[in-house]
Amino acid sequence: MIERVEAENAGDHQVVFISTRWLDDVDGKVLTRLRIAGPKMVFDNDHHPDRTVQQIHFIGPGTMQYEDYTPIMPKARSFTTDAQISLSGRGVTAVEWKGELMLDAVQNELRIHDNVWLAHTADRNEQPVQLECNRFVADLEDTGGLKTWTEGGATQAPIRAITADRGIIVTYNDLEIRSSMLKYTNADQYITITPDRTRATHITTANRTFTQTDPLQWNVRTGTVKMGRSAIVREPVEP
Repeated sequence: MIERVEAENAGDHQVVFISTRWLDDVDGKVLTRLRIAGPKMVFDNDHHPDRTVQQIHFIGPGTMQYEDYTPIMPKARSFTTDAQISLSGRGVTAVEWKGELMLDAVQNELRIHDNVWLAHTADRNEQPVQLECNRFVADLEDTGGLKTWTEGGATQAPIRAITADRGIIVTYNDLEIRSSMLKYTNADQYITITPDRTRATHITTANRTFTQTDPLQWNVRTGTVKMGRSAIVREPVEP
């Protein structure tokens, strides 16, 4: 059993991890594909009596691209916000970072640190939803360990929760939200955006600016955004 592997780039080449699940391997149709690239990869697969470690680390600036072409079922429901932001995992998600990415197949966690940028497009004809933060953590459903990831079967692991913090910026078309922390929980389909105690959340649209110190709650199922009593609305100044 291989317990640890380290690989570093040579020259301009990067270390690349690819996990693909095929819809039709005869015609070469991809169902899902995960591609992670960076200057150094560390693969840990340690088994001890009291604990098991199964992790993939990408150390240094890197990129990740996740493609999901799962066919849409006729009875499937699509939840979007009033701003028509799709929160489906289907589509293409691109991620860049400056620090490190760690995939833990035992804890079912994906952690990305330092200057994280994420863009998700559910449809090729729409604008991407973009997120900037300094730490991104995704809590995934149990995938069955590292073997499942390396064989491509875990690239459809459902997300339980997402946390982005240490300063966040969410942008989509004319909408921009700046705050300290974003949390999404799949169980209740809520996004909660919370500022630090000494700061406020700033929401900017094409014709208004909102500032509030209370948490902002976004119901993914209904598209409703609940703002606290502390919200201050600034109308645009006419020239």
